[in-house]
Amino acid sequence: DLEEKVTQAEGLLGGGIDIVVNNAGVVTGATLDTLTLELWDEIMAVNAKAVVFLTREVIRRWIAKGERGKKIIMIMSQRGVLGVRDGPYGMSKWGLVGLTRGLGYLYAPYGIIVNAIAPGVVATEPISRLMLVDSSDNAYLDRVPVGRIAIPEEIAELAIFLMSDAANYIVGQTIVCDGGYSLK
Repeated sequence: DLEEKVTQAEGLLGGGIDIVVNNAGVVTGATLDTLTLELWDEIMAVNAKAVVFLTREVIRRWIAKGERGKKIIMIMSQRGVLGVRDGPYGMSKWGLVGLTRGLGYLYAPYGIIVNAIAPGVVATEPISRLMLVDSSDNAYLDRVPVGRIAIPEEIAELAIFLMSDAANYIVGQTIVCDGGYSLK
């Protein structure tokens, strides 16, 4: 029912979609040693498959209508640039780096700008459960060079910049926003 859902979204938005932010994700503590086939399928279905097919459906519509000036932003993870250190989650995000670069290259000539944000640890409920930190504030975290986790607004402001016309010449890039963690 993907086509139906996109049509519903277009209707709710008054006839069109200008920006897609792929922000869904399944985070688990699974490693290659603890991975099951069912967990692999669940993670890949949300973190990779859903992103590919939703993005494809929206791009098809934009091109068919000759619409330009559209944006796609992938919210992924620093795991996407660090390589696979934690099993299936990292693998799913690693693939989004390549997807962002490829789609950026292919669809910029159509006026569709694709970029990604790779956040580090952000103060959200799922992260609180996994890392046992208080997500109500940007808590201290000594393994990050800035010494704290990010607050959601820091990622949102970067996304807003990428949505703006100020970012129209940034294409196919993954911007890492992780307090310097990936510099290690």
